[in-house]
Amino acid sequence: MPKVLIVSDQFTYSAQYVAVLLRNLGIDYDFAIGDNPSLGLQTRLGLLTPDSTDCRNYLRQYDAVLIVRNSQSFDSGNTVRLAGAWLQWTAPEDPPKLYFGWNFSVAATGVNPYIPADFPLIRPNNADIPNTVAIADNNIIAISTFSGRPGTYPRLHRENISIYTPSICTHHTDGRIAYWRLNTDNHPTLSETPYTHRVAPNNRAGEILATPTPQPDENYPSNTVIAYRYYNNFFLPLLRAGDRIYGHTKNPPFPDAFWLLYGLKLSGVKPAWKLPIYFETDHPLDWATNRTDGTTTVEIFDACTYMSDYMRDFHFRTGMVTHHAVVTGGMARPFPTLGNNRHWQYIHATRYSWGTPEIEQAARRCHDVLLAGHRSGATPCGIHDHTLPTGEGGGFWKTLTYTGFQRHSADQYDSPYNPSGVNLPLQAPNDVRYRKGQCCVKREHSPVQPGEGDTTLIPSESGEYVEWNYPSGSMTGTAIQFNLPAGSLQAARMVIESNIAEMLAMGFPDGHGGEHGYTNCAKNSSGGPAYWQAAREYGYKALRSSYGCNAGNHYELNTIPANYIWEGFHFLPHYNIDVASASEYGGYGLYYPGVPATYHAVGSWGLDNAGDITSDYPNTARRAYRRALCYTVSSWLWANTTMLGACYVHPAANIGFNLIAPYTRFDGVLEWKPGLPHFNNIVETFEEMYLIVRVLSDYLYFGSVSDLIKIREKVMG
Repeated sequence: MPKVLIVSDQFTYSAQYVAVLLRNLGIDYDFAIGDNPSLGLQTRLGLLTPDSTDCRNYLRQYDAVLIVRNSQSFDSGNTVRLAGAWLQWTAPEDPPKLYFGWNFSVAATGVNPYIPADFPLIRPNNADIPNTVAIADNNIIAISTFSGRPGTYPRLHRENISIYTPSICTHHTDGRIAYWRLNTDNHPTLSETPYTHRVAPNNRAGEILATPTPQPDENYPSNTVIAYRYYNNFFLPLLRAGDRIYGHTKNPPFPDAFWLLYGLKLSGVKPAWKLPIYFETDHPLDWATNRTDGTTTVEIFDACTYMSDYMRDFHFRTGMVTHHAVVTGGMARPFPTLGNNRHWQYIHATRYSWGTPEIEQAARRCHDVLLAGHRSGATPCGIHDHTLPTGEGGGFWKTLTYTGFQRHSADQYDSPYNPSGVNLPLQAPNDVRYRKGQCCVKREHSPVQPGEGDTTLIPSESGEYVEWNYPSGSMTGTAIQFNLPAGSLQAARMVIESNIAEMLAMGFPDGHGGEHGYTNCAKNSSGGPAYWQAAREYGYKALRSSYGCNAGNHYELNTIPANYIWEGFHFLPHYNIDVASASEYGGYGLYYPGVPATYHAVGSWGLDNAGDITSDYPNTARRAYRRALCYTVSSWLWANTTMLGACYVHPAANIGFNLIAPYTRFDGVLEWKPGLPHFNNIVETFEEMYLIVRVLSDYLYFGSVSDLIKIREKVMG
């Protein structure tokens, strides 16, 4: 197994998330702490003098050494100074050293004794910014927020490909970010100097690894570089675990995950296994109310169809599985208070006062694409019920009693689909117990044994449980609607069976994503142990879930285990990249003047925090586009690889593209509406992730949630 050394001046968020991603890849690692050379390098074997033979031999144990520091400005003297001593160790036996955003500026005087005469990068100088660094992204102040990160478009020279990924080589304390500049005297010599090392495929001592891709609205000096190899020393952008504002969260962003993975590739450190890339949607067919741009319901449904069809096609190109969460609850519980926003209602639109044949036909077109995608395994679908108390999706059971719960009944099957052989015992008018499973205890702790009194034995992976039933008088009779005591196992069974019955009635062969046994809980609420037990009984293996242990009024029912696994049942963390943060209003594309900021990407993602998204079209559009792609692709990458979780969208929240050419990439010319750029967030993000996986094919592959769960079991088991 490969092994690397992480060196930092403190146990920063960045260093922690480097360790997490290495762990997820099956790469072993050690930590070493150090800064001042006079204090030495603190390792697990003791304190080492940075430039000593003992230190050099210690580093040679590792396949690579990662020098990581959370943030350092070029007008600051802070740096991991002792790492400078290692620039001289370039023999074939010496491991590659990866300096992520290392501060070698003039202000960092502690590295002065170690900078070689042939060093290829100009030292940043706060007194001479124009000649020593390249201020990036149009001179904006963009380091203070995660979503407002710079919209970099680096050209990777080895692969001869440009990708979108946030990149900060260095920055000023005022927030301006910068790239390095080449020493044009030293680099030409290094690029011709013979050098033999496993990390130097061109057998030369100097190599440009990444530079900015030329853009019409940017003008970088010709000697600008984003990444460089000096002998076996790699100088790469910063690795940042989001910002301090995320420090209180359990899963702070790691937007620079690409540069860690790319650094591992450059250094030749192979993973024990690859990590799968997959995607999810909630509400694949949905309308967007309260729009002010004249977009019709038919156009919204058509847009959803285009996105679903594209995701299905992407599977056949790449093997990536996109999981859809179909909004259920409309068949069995269609009373007016729920509104008209259920999948069942859309595909039966002519039954409702708001429906027309055109709306129903548009909904059916999308529905047919979803059915075909589910049956082929390309885009499996699962249940997603917002009809539960306070809309908590199968979820937190914020009331102790679900007043007026309505279960499904056999006479509501009016679909051509025939669910023969499907056992749905809890449907109306069956007379079944509705108070059941109020308490479950492991058999060895139970005061009574199964069969004594009104108890039932429940098997599980970790043993057997005894379930106490309510008195036999707690029966439904033939009633369809009654008050259901929430939080119990039987209540969860009724809710899940009702949702599965609806999926069957709509033509889906199941309600849990086919072989994957997975679905995306509405509001990311997974319901507590009773709901988890019921979900397992119905074929689920995992749920997407929030981890708020104190969320809801009855949080004692909802606590997620600290390792996100319960009895072999997985709970996936999540990150949303919708263009519109208020999905009920739909998306208005990249930007749209005259509507609230949360309706378009620039406003939702804070891409205009420097005030440079103006009426200068198309340059403004290009600028917003670069930042948007850096945000969505990096968010998706860290969600899958670092959190081992899900990235998702609501398709209706991502409208803002030309319906005549829905799959066309952004080009600064094609418009959605007059003066507004065409931007299909799904197509753009998927196509860019395709390039990322291609570049990092030794570490990533397109797969499914089942593949992710297998990795989670390796890592967390």
